Amino acid sequence: MEKKNAISIPVHHLRDFSHRSFSVSGLSKENSERLTDTLIRTELRGINSHGIVRLPFYCRRLMDKGTNPDPNVRVEAERSSVILANGDNGLGQIVSIKTIEMVIERARSQGICFAGVRNSCHFGMSAYYPMMALKEGMIGLAGSNTAPVMAPWGGGKTAIGNNPLAIAVPTGKEYPLILDMAMSVVSGGKVRLEAVKGNKIPKDWILNGQGQRTDNPADLMPNGTLLPLGYKGFGLAIMIEVLSGVLTRSSILNEIPLWF
Repeated sequence: MEKKNAISIPVHHLRDFSHRSFSVSGLSKENSERLTDTLIRTELRGINSHGIVRLPFYCRRLMDKGTNPDPNVRVEAERSSVILANGDNGLGQIVSIKTIEMVIERARSQGICFAGVRNSCHFGMSAYYPMMALKEGMIGLAGSNTAPVMAPWGGGKTAIGNNPLAIAVPTGKEYPLILDMAMSVVSGGKVRLEAVKGNKIPKDWILNGQGQRTDNPADLMPNGTLLPLGYKGFGLAIMIEVLSGVLTRSSILNEIPLWF
């Protein structure tokens, strides 16, 4: 893909801009700082498709009253090491941060904790939440189902989400082990970012509306689809759909609307 000239912005300027944008859009100071930190850390990890480029979408969602700016994230059901949380239609980052904080606290006494979340939405970079567990010397894992944006293995039309998975493992050294992946060859956000840049993409990333491989990222919307990361990616997407959606009695597959 063609390389474009990049613009460098000091982190503190970008953090301030993001914080002010979310505050004007209706978030409290605390929630604005939480959401801003997820975007900044995403940028610093080089995941540009899920970083500050998403800010206008979150602000619009807030201003259109499509999400709760101050969700009451509450426990609906629990056992000693299991939590079912309700996100109260809050932004996924805010809901997920509050939930992983509960999980970490519970894991301190129980040794392990699993939480399912319902009534939430797009939560950005998946690795952010397992990385919170690293600070406590814990292994963290996070996954989510999404709106259908990916074809099944061998298929030509959208059937399932590209359901991300992230795992973070402390190593006792300077760098932990972190896995953060979608079950498609690349995320939809990366494809859309290449479309904005005017770049061509590899032909194994997406199919157009006619089910044909294409190097034009603009073909993804409105009727194109992401290609899965082989049959293994498709299989993992199904299992994450079960864990994130079926197990928690949340929305699944076509019940989930496109967020962007």
